Amino acid sequence: MRDTRILTLAFTLLLGLAPFEHSAGTNTGLSYSQITQYLSSYFTLEKSTPVNGQPRYMATTEDKLAVLELIGDRSDLTQATLIIGVPNDSQTTLVRNSAMFMRFVKNAAPNWVGGGDWAVAALKKATTTENPVSTVRGARRITVSFLKPLGMVVVTVKHKWT
Repeated sequence: MRDTRILTLAFTLLLGLAPFEHSAGTNTGLSYSQITQYLSSYFTLEKSTPVNGQPRYMATTEDKLAVLELIGDRSDLTQATLIIGVPNDSQTTLVRNSAMFMRFVKNAAPNWVGGGDWAVAALKKATTTENPVSTVRGARRITVSFLKPLGMVVVTVKHKWT
């Protein structure tokens, strides 16, 4: 299995260096409980350092191969990000992380009938082109990115204008 210390450091750097801007009216309309539905068994979120005055909650899976970050008020998040490792040496982890990815997208757009199909296509396109793939669903922008050197997929939900 990959050295989890390297992945943990990469996750920390990625989250710590990610640009974040908050302005009035840019919340997602998603609550903490909505975005974590069916994911809470994998993550125990803890309050972390604020981002531009916004509360931040973070957690990693026990094996450190998935990270969840929520920014904003628990009743109306500003941003939610799931980072998953895509190891080539652990089928079990790959299946689990893929399921978390699909659930996260479903939680981000619960009434989107074609959400699962979009998620699969976006993941395939992002991993083959190494370019981010985005869509807007209502007031939310969902973006899937692949960081090939780190073997990580990042899916972020923000307001469509941020």
